[in-house]
Amino acid sequence: MVNKKNNSKIQSKIEKEIKEDKKKRIEKKEASVKTFEKKEKKYSSIKKRNAIQITIIVIFMIILLILLCNRTFFRNEYRTSKLNLEIPMLMFYINDDGEELTMKTLRKSDYVKSFFDGELGTMTRYKCDGGYSFYYNNDSKAAIYSIDVIKKNVVKTVKIRYANGDADCLCNAGKILNAKEAEEKCSLE
Repeated sequence: MVNKKNNSKIQSKIEKEIKEDKKKRIEKKEASVKTFEKKEKKYSSIKKRNAIQITIIVIFMIILLILLCNRTFFRNEYRTSKLNLEIPMLMFYINDDGEELTMKTLRKSDYVKSFFDGELGTMTRYKCDGGYSFYYNNDSKAAIYSIDVIKKNVVKTVKIRYANGDADCLCNAGKILNAKEAEEKCSLE
């Protein structure tokens, strides 16, 4: 009988230890699962942050590439076969149809106007009989009829109307509204 009591005590003790061991294993697994979940959340947040950073860098690089490819943005002059003109930096080229050069900028309109006034001051001014005048660039043989700075919100549009040809011919041809007409009448070729 004593053996039976001892056996049952030992058996209950073993069962108790097994239960405690199972309980500890379960707790350990739960702790490792929680640790894994925490690590997974941390890793997930790092992945999101990296994705956002890469996206920002890619957008920045695309914008920089567009600006670098622009004819005028990082340059202080505009040169074509028809026009050679000093311009302020950070002017974004839009269009040049041979009669009118269009650019946009974020710079202050007063600065842009004073810059072009200074540039026109280096050119020869022709006052013609028809009551109009233009500035003539002897190097590029271009007559600049007007430089308009149009302010619309933050972005300013700069429009430069010009024609190529001999200055005296352009002046004697009468007030020419169309640069192509001026070039046809006063061609230097």
